[in-house]
Amino acid sequence: MIGGQPGRRATLLITGSAFFMVLLDTTIVTVTLPSVQRDIGAGLGALGWVVTGYALPFAAMLLPAGTLGDRYGRRQVFLVGLAVFTLGSALCALANGLPLLVTGRAVQGVGGAALGPASLALVAAAYPNERQRVRALGVWSAFTGAALPAGPVIGGLLLTATSNWRVVFAVNVPIGVITLIIGARALRDGPARTAARLDIAGLILSVGALAPLVFGLSYAGSRGWSDLRVLGCLTAGIVLLPAFLIRQSRARYPMLPLRLFRDRLFDTATAAAFTVGFVLTSHTFFLAQFFQDVQGLDPLASGLRTLPTTVAMAVTAPVAGRLAARFGYRMPVALGCAIGGAALLTLLRLQPDTAYSRLWWDLALLGAGFGLTLSPLIGAVLAAAPPELSGAASAVNNVARQLGGTIGIAALTTAVTARTATGLRATMSPENAGRLAHAGATAARATGPQGIAVGHAFTAAIHVTFIVNAALLLLTATASAALLTRRRHPIPDASPAHAIA
Repeated sequence: MIGGQPGRRATLLITGSAFFMVLLDTTIVTVTLPSVQRDIGAGLGALGWVVTGYALPFAAMLLPAGTLGDRYGRRQVFLVGLAVFTLGSALCALANGLPLLVTGRAVQGVGGAALGPASLALVAAAYPNERQRVRALGVWSAFTGAALPAGPVIGGLLLTATSNWRVVFAVNVPIGVITLIIGARALRDGPARTAARLDIAGLILSVGALAPLVFGLSYAGSRGWSDLRVLGCLTAGIVLLPAFLIRQSRARYPMLPLRLFRDRLFDTATAAAFTVGFVLTSHTFFLAQFFQDVQGLDPLASGLRTLPTTVAMAVTAPVAGRLAARFGYRMPVALGCAIGGAALLTLLRLQPDTAYSRLWWDLALLGAGFGLTLSPLIGAVLAAAPPELSGAASAVNNVARQLGGTIGIAALTTAVTARTATGLRATMSPENAGRLAHAGATAARATGPQGIAVGHAFTAAIHVTFIVNAALLLLTATASAALLTRRRHPIPDASPAHAIA
């Protein structure tokens, strides 16, 4: 029974493990790309589709998946999503060329999009009491929050042990099958389910707006904002997104009920989730380049240096759930954002030759800040939404974080490239400075004065990302302290006497 403690714990373990795989595959693939390129002979541009082929369907299908869960049942959508994700992993493991690999990644993305909103909605249904739910979400976030920084570590370990990039995908298959079998027996759906029909027009407009928007933002940093494909995709997304919102305001059964945004708690938590996605994704992106290209570490060693962040997130996420249950959502979110912002400012002393012994504490502090924010933000979104819309609400939370991360990388890549070029002009011609800046941190691997110059220029440039991200987190801390207020009545106690009453 879902109401029993063993059933609740099983729900938490199954949904957390499944979504851990989904988020893990967002970053684990980065360490496989050089091996993939050597094995199947893909060019650098085509190789990018191994990443984009996953991100596009994942972002585009989040909202439809949340609505499908509310309409047809979160358990069914979760199990179908898990089966699809496992199938995509098998296709990637069997791929003998780029087309099948990208197809497998796209299938993974569709399955992952179904798993995200459904897993959160299942946890919400298993823990209807709000105090218990935020504690459970703390445990769930400890599972899933560590997945992104853990990706390069696990990928590096698998590659080191097997020297075969296909193992990175193949390992998902037995885990997915076992989780699917256990989930089919143990998971139970919640009682709340909307009777609304599926909004086909809204679904088409949603996918049509998010897919080109994510594609354009993903390539804006590397190809430039003036690239015709980037401009075309961004224009299509910007045009179709208002059309989608207009459709949702007029539809009898909207895929995204806009009444969710009338709640200040929901709006504030969604905006904060966007900021956390912006900062967490962009920070991980640039720090990996610093470790690998500037300091010359291999992917495994680089991934291991992110362990303080991963461990701190896993440790503080359950604590955040307990703090939110006792004091409300704003205290852990404001505290976490303030700690994260302070940690980023301490990284301004980073130099190409900075010893890791001087960095690990800052990275752990940053992870602690992120860990304090994740589960309370999810809990706030679910608390603000009626139970029958928990799938749509969790989908909005996931979309906000996904778009935040995509925009963060795009915007800050542009800033870092410009700042790197400015730093290099002091030692070389503007043409060479621009060429090396657009090559990115990889140019720092070159031997001699040129590599040293690029390493120093890139390191100075990523200080801009620390300042921007710190400012965003500190602003979010202030806004959360003022606006992320819990309900007028305190969260009800979870004691047996209260439950009986």
